Amino acid sequence: MAAFGVELTNGGGTRFGDVRVSVDAAGGSCMVVCDRIGFQARRMSLHSLDKILGACAEQRVRSHSDPLAADIVRALSFAVQCIQQHSSRHDRRGRP
Repeated sequence: MAAFGVELTNGGGTRFGDVRVSVDAAGGSCMVVCDRIGFQARRMSLHSLDKILGACAEQRVRSHSDPLAADIVRALSFAVQCIQQHSSRHDRRGRP
């Protein structure tokens, strides 16, 4: 997880509006950071697919009135997709 912080601090990750996300598909986790100027920095570290899905559902409710929450939803949805694709590739190969 330390690599996530370094990647995002150095401007890396995948960008969705004012939000960047870094995904560890093999580990099933992600880190999300907000870059919007004038807002208190938001940083989320989510360590399981269930937590990512829960955070995505919560942000989806907020997204109707908060454009930043909409960016977070897109970033978390991307993380879910990456983790699920990684899992399905390994399931087809017969690996855990």
